[in-house]
Amino acid sequence: MSNDILCTIRNRHFNPSIRGTFLVDNSGKLQTRVKRGENIQFIVNYLFSNPCAGLNDCRKALMKWRGIKNCDASRGQYTSYFYDFYSYKWYHEKKWTVFKDKNGKKRAKLTVLGMSMVDLNEAKKINNWLKSSPRDRVRIVLNAPEDIDDLTGYYYDNIFSITS
Repeated sequence: MSNDILCTIRNRHFNPSIRGTFLVDNSGKLQTRVKRGENIQFIVNYLFSNPCAGLNDCRKALMKWRGIKNCDASRGQYTSYFYDFYSYKWYHEKKWTVFKDKNGKKRAKLTVLGMSMVDLNEAKKINNWLKSSPRDRVRIVLNAPEDIDDLTGYYYDNIFSITS
């Protein structure tokens, strides 16, 4: 925790080299924390757009969307959505099932319940963004509560844009 910073809004420490003060929610807005259930919604929409995707690919896409750097220090981030190490069973097997392909790689596919949760517009937006965005999101680190309040709710794409 030597590089960690205390965020006064969340009253939590975070490593600014891995994530900033903000995460990007499913609608593309900056938030200090993501609402409960949004990660599952993202995974469902990702698996709809990328049928039989690898579990690690799905986890990396979620991290990239949220603005978290994929590195050794962020290892294990969001893995609980795919496996519960304490009870040794698949955590969300009602929304997606996990299977091994012919090479032994773990992959996921949606169940009927998972298909019923898909938001077609969101799935298309996520898929287009991941295909067109080769770089990680810019991480913003703020600690002044008034500055954090000013940026919360703004669309990430309205603040940062990639120019060619």
